[in-house]
Amino acid sequence: MLLCSHLLFAAPKCNFLVIGVPKNTDLFNEYEIELSAREKNNLPQGIPFQIVNAKQLMGDQIRQGMHLQYFSTSYYLILDDNGKAAGLPPSAQAKTFRNCTYVYDTVTVAVSAVKVYDRYPSQGKTTLMKKGTRVVRIFRYRNATYLCRLSSPAMYGWTHVQNSSFKRTVAVPKTSNDEFILVHDRIMRRLEQINNRYDSLFTFFNSVTRQRKSVPKWIYEQNGTLHRYILSGADETVTQLEGSTRYIVDEVEKLLLGKPFSVTYENGIITVSQR
Repeated sequence: MLLCSHLLFAAPKCNFLVIGVPKNTDLFNEYEIELSAREKNNLPQGIPFQIVNAKQLMGDQIRQGMHLQYFSTSYYLILDDNGKAAGLPPSAQAKTFRNCTYVYDTVTVAVSAVKVYDRYPSQGKTTLMKKGTRVVRIFRYRNATYLCRLSSPAMYGWTHVQNSSFKRTVAVPKTSNDEFILVHDRIMRRLEQINNRYDSLFTFFNSVTRQRKSVPKWIYEQNGTLHRYILSGADETVTQLEGSTRYIVDEVEKLLLGKPFSVTYENGIITVSQR
């Protein structure tokens, strides 16, 4: 996880790129492979990417790219010769926000309703989030807060209300099995995406190097009240993927934010248990 996401109490400053229509972009995944149309369609409108590095050398040691991060998953935009994002046309409705205050906390609406706009500062479509609605406040920019509604369908937007309009989530009721099924479904859909990328990546390298390395794969098993997500593969491969696996663990933790579950990780195994 990024340093600024660890130091919440220090109110660190970060830069964000908010993309209104991600399907119109040329985004690349953490393996620097361009996202498919289906993958881009699965990204939410108004998605907030934290800018990790505005300009860095890509893995091919030729192209320059912008390193982005969304829920601990890395993405990239290729830069043109002028240092501008080549895959970010006007139809993507993208806007950069600099010197933002990173917040990332889960709260509920404490007043009768909070008005949210889909474009900064108070433009575009408006939505009323009623009292009791659970949201995650992502970051603050000037006098506005960018947040995400947790209820389905999830929605991002801007609000200008004061902190007193929200109440921090403190006591979390004991979850039902049905609630975990919803969380588990989100985790499995994410792991399925990663499995598909592993398959493409290892198939490509095996064809180039003429090796026969087995493709790693995330699998699920339940042991009583423990839910285990296991990276199945050769020990050497699991070790080599340790760095990217840590990002996956961070992402699972954020999916469970505000829910009575704890997450542990050891040797390629993510274990989720109820607190």
